[in-house]
Amino acid sequence: MTQAKTPRVARRQAPTSPPVATRPPPQRHVDLAQRILEVARQSAWTTGSRMSEQQLASQCNVSRTPIRKALQLLALQGAVAADPDGGYRLAVDPSESQHHAPPLPSSEEEELFRAIVRDLAARRIPVSQTVIGLQRRYGASRLTVQNALQKLMEERVVERAAGQQWLLKPLIVGVEALGYSDEFRLLMEPAALLTPGFKVDSAALAALRQGLELLGRMEERNFDLPLFERTSVEFHRLIARSCANPFIEDALLNHQLRRSHVTPAASSVFRMREAANEQLHILKQIELDQMALAADLLRAHLRLSGTQRPRMLGRGVPQMLRSAPG
Repeated sequence: MTQAKTPRVARRQAPTSPPVATRPPPQRHVDLAQRILEVARQSAWTTGSRMSEQQLASQCNVSRTPIRKALQLLALQGAVAADPDGGYRLAVDPSESQHHAPPLPSSEEEELFRAIVRDLAARRIPVSQTVIGLQRRYGASRLTVQNALQKLMEERVVERAAGQQWLLKPLIVGVEALGYSDEFRLLMEPAALLTPGFKVDSAALAALRQGLELLGRMEERNFDLPLFERTSVEFHRLIARSCANPFIEDALLNHQLRRSHVTPAASSVFRMREAANEQLHILKQIELDQMALAADLLRAHLRLSGTQRPRMLGRGVPQMLRSAPG
């Protein structure tokens, strides 16, 4: 006698948990995630605001599918949270997320970019390369290599050569090269402040000042090294971009990009806090239009950063605190 089959009862599917990243995301998803946070800031959204895929798609001029991918990426970082009713809600204050939220993960292109820079700095790869050669060396797709080369070209680390060749430029590596770099900045950056027509973007200056003030309030045990590195780089870029002389601006930006890839020296948290305070005082003089005083303070800041660096070499400073302040 055949037993009657027990009918299957449809079970309500449990809410899916945030996706788990298994590999670096594409650069377009990282860029779009950053754009979504910028939209949230500009729209004055607050923690708990619902993230409408359709609205974001319209504001970012893309379809809903990439918006969904970018929101999943933000969920992994804790910037948005899954809504029990579906979709996502903002989980951070967008006006403060640029200082407090975890940074977005590196993309495939960014990971390859960093690998090439590390190998170039360590002189592990020839300066002349091809797309196929880089594909084989790093096990990356052709598109990923091309995108990484594009980023390297934008940062002036690589340039096109004859045929299929790409020429990688030498980076600022080692104590001697860093010393030459310090001399260049000591000559050029104070001069940039004194160019007639120097004009700083007030919004960029305010954002930078906020980061520096935050660093100044931090105790040594919870000092935010990534924030210090970002603000320090942006401080010098702000001076270059505010310069009225396009040739000085171009030279400083080019130099800053090549310098920012490698930081072989070491520094103490005490010195990094000092450097942040020095930069803050310089910004205040720029706001007061005291450009001669700002230039003098910048010279002192650069000299201190240069003279302090050699003293810290070889003192066994932890790897996480390795940086070139200022």
